[in-house]
Amino acid sequence: MKLELQREGKLTFLVLEEVDWITGGYLEQIEEAAREINEELHPQHLVLFGGCQIELLSTDYEALVQKLTQELGTEVRFHKGCHLTGYDPDATE
Repeated sequence: MKLELQREGKLTFLVLEEVDWITGGYLEQIEEAAREINEELHPQHLVLFGGCQIELLSTDYEALVQKLTQELGTEVRFHKGCHLTGYDPDATE
């Protein structure tokens, strides 16, 4: 399923290195990846998935979503999949 979505241009992965998390560079990389996806694919919606690192670093994902939504002119949402804070499969964030 994931491979099929990738082939159709509907699923893209951004793999970050430890140094990105440590230095805070991950936010800039996420923003740049979102810009590239928006520019190349022109999606109607963009959903960012985050793991435990985002929660552990207390990332303000709401501010990130708001910034990207305004900048890109497309709806951006964030889905957190962190099991450390409790996984909710019905979560809208």
